[in-house]
Amino acid sequence: MFTRLFRNRATHGMPTVAARMPLDLDQATRFLDAELPRAGFRVFLRHRTRAQSGAYYDVDGFSGRFKVDVLPGCHDATTIAVSSRPTLLGRNLHSE
Repeated sequence: MFTRLFRNRATHGMPTVAARMPLDLDQATRFLDAELPRAGFRVFLRHRTRAQSGAYYDVDGFSGRFKVDVLPGCHDATTIAVSSRPTLLGRNLHSE
């Protein structure tokens, strides 16, 4: 369930959506690792800690990052934040 839409100051105002997932961190990471490539996303530069997982991605004219965190007080659920912006190719595709 998406819970927020905001401009992330840490990424210079990049549009970001936030959601909750009924998956623990390992399940959420496996789900994203399997499903994002199937949807055409190229995932790279991954990072992982005990309480967080994330990566940068690109897909047809856009790039961004996602971050999955353990939901505070509930290790069986996670939050995810996904940011995205058009690449130079994406800007050209959407200006026509």
